[in-house]
Order: sequence, then structure tokens, then C-alpha cells
Amino acid sequence: MRESVVAVSAGVGLALLLVGGLVMSIVKYTRAPNVEERPLAIPTTADLYPAARPFTKPEKCGLDDATLAKLVPGATGDLDETGCLFMIPLRTSDELGVDGSLRVVFTAGSLADAMDHYDLVTDQGRHSRHAVEGTWQPVIGLGHEAMIRYETDRTSGEASLHFRSGAVSTKVEYQMTRLKGDVEEPLGEKPTMNGALEAASEVAAAIGAKVDDPAVGARSGRPEPALTAPDPCKLVGEAALRAAGVDPASRSVMGGRMRGVTEGCSWHSVSADRYSSAGVSITSYPNGRHRDGAAEADGQFIHYYHEWRNASAAFYALRGPGRKAMADYRIDTNAPHLGKLGAARVVFTVRNLMVSVHYSGNADGKPLSEAATLKPAHAIAEAVAGKLPARVPG
Repeated sequence: MRESVVAVSAGVGLALLLVGGLVMSIVKYTRAPNVEERPLAIPTTADLYPAARPFTKPEKCGLDDATLAKLVPGATGDLDETGCLFMIPLRTSDELGVDGSLRVVFTAGSLADAMDHYDLVTDQGRHSRHAVEGTWQPVIGLGHEAMIRYETDRTSGEASLHFRSGAVSTKVEYQMTRLKGDVEEPLGEKPTMNGALEAASEVAAAIGAKVDDPAVGARSGRPEPALTAPDPCKLVGEAALRAAGVDPASRSVMGGRMRGVTEGCSWHSVSADRYSSAGVSITSYPNGRHRDGAAEADGQFIHYYHEWRNASAAFYALRGPGRKAMADYRIDTNAPHLGKLGAARVVFTVRNLMVSVHYSGNADGKPLSEAATLKPAHAIAEAVAGKLPARVPG
């Protein structure tokens, strides 16, 4: 009877493994009282993404008085902790025949916070429900992943420019209207976008972001073709599975599609005094219009890195496998019929692939320790990494 219960539990565990391409369950994390302070034989390294330094908004958001006089003549400023808003006063508008504003907004926090905010405002990444709209154009020479777009209605033209610099996401909006008697018409695309670029260049320099002759244009080079997600069941040999304490014949296969395409495989083993389960999922992120799959995989990794570091009972940055890797340990109470489980995860990236390895179990009614879970999880991860191509064949 217990065999069938365990089989169902393994399927549930793999389903959690596949959500978003990674293990992201709603487990409440608690640390076992007898857990070792550090796991054995796991190649840990220094924090890959240290906590961000406190962000201080530069005076006038880094904009020079001469630039403000040029872009928003006679502007009055409305400044707060998150940014600046400069508006042309009514009298100046009447005199010069222009009306408009320049807004700068900073969003600072962790690197994951900045990336999430950037993805939301530009409709990319994990939160995107559809492809990035064609109105966005890339900007080279300004911060990281800068993009701009021009929008207009009957009376005004507005350029929105977004870029990241480390853990700070910055938005620059430049909106202008020409006044001709009783007629109002939008400022054209080119001068509006040039105004936003000029302002953004000064803002970026003030916060230490890259500024190198910013211009609207395609980024150089073509991304390498994206690797497809291979069958994870074929990447772990029977010997490695037996060494990890799971039965190769208990294989369960699942697949799914979130932002990328995910393939998953799990195995388990049960006896009178021990239960153990292992799972592997691989998500392939496709190349997008403005971001290649490798950059998307990096963004996903950073998001989960911050989330795990804050929530897990024990968390480690790793030297390998893959290009970037991390691991965590927790006590899993999601399957009450199995009792408390010691559970470890190892996640790493190879190009546009994100690989997640899960290992959990208990023995004699007690959760397996960090060493007893992280060591086999890492061994399986190494086995998988050794069979992944670094480049697309051909």
C-alpha cells in the first residue's frame, strides 16, 4: 500500500519541480535542530549577489540646469524619494508655445527587485503574457538592456525610456506638446526620443551606470541558437541513481510549459525505515526579440537566488556545476503521510537552460540531514551537467 502512496507523492513533488521550471512550492521552511552547519563535499563559494547598497537619489535626479532649461523651459520641480517631475509652467507654455514634462523614477532594492520591475514595465521576462510589443526599440550605450518607445495621442508625444544599472531600475518619460493658437499637436518622434535620451544619459551618469554615446539601434551580434531541453531521464545513469539511494525502475516523467519549455523526471525508493526521492527538471528559455534565452535564464536564476536565500533553512552559492549554481536545504512538510522530509535543491544554468535537481527523504522517522540530501543532489546535478552541450551541435 505504501508503494502506491509514495508513487503518488513523487508525482506531486515533480509537479512542484516543474512550476516555473523550478522547485517553487509553498513549503514553510524550518531548520531541523540536529542539522550540520555546513554540508559535506559541496563546492560552496562567496555570495554571488551581495545585498545592494542603499540607494541615494542624486540631486535633481542628476539633471543639469542647462539640460532642464532646454528640455522643459522654466520647469518647476516636484521632487520626492523615488524620483523627480519637472513641468513647464503655464506662463512659459503660453510664451514659448510648448507644454510638457520630464519625469524620472528610480526603483531600487535587490537585483531581483530591479529586474522584476524592469520586466514589468517593458513587458518582458517571467511576468510577460505576450511578446514584447514592436514599439519598443533597443538603446545601446546606456546602462543595461535599455529600451525606448514613442507613443502619441492627438495632442502630445511621449518617449518612455527604461534601463537598469545593478539593483536600480530607472524610468525616464519625456512628454511634449506644441501649441499653435488653439491647436495642440504632439512633438514628433525623433525630437521627443532625443530629449529622453539626453536626459537619461545624465541620469545614468549620476548613478554610475554605463554611458557610451547612447543611441537607438540594434545591439551588436546575434545570440547563439537556443538549446532545447533534453530528456532528463536519459541524463542520469542507473549507477548514479542507485548511489543516490533511489530505484531507477521507479521513473516518472512529466513535462510542462511556462515561460520556457520544461522536461522533468523523478525516481524514488521506499523501505520499512527509509524513503527517498530524486527529481530533475530542465527548462529551455527561447531567444526573444530583445533578450536571448541565456539572459532570460540568468534573470530567472537571480530571481530564485534572492527568494531562496531569504526563505530557505540553509542556502549556499556554489562554484558549480554549470555557469552559475546554488543550493538550499529545508524541512518539507507538504506530504503529511510521509512525515517530515529533509529536502535539498541544486539549481544551475548552462546557456539558456535552467536545471533543477531535487532530493528529499527521511530515515527512521527523521528528516534526512543537509549532508544526506545535498550531497546526492549535487552528484546528480554534476552527472546532468556533464551530458549537457555547451553549444548547439552543428
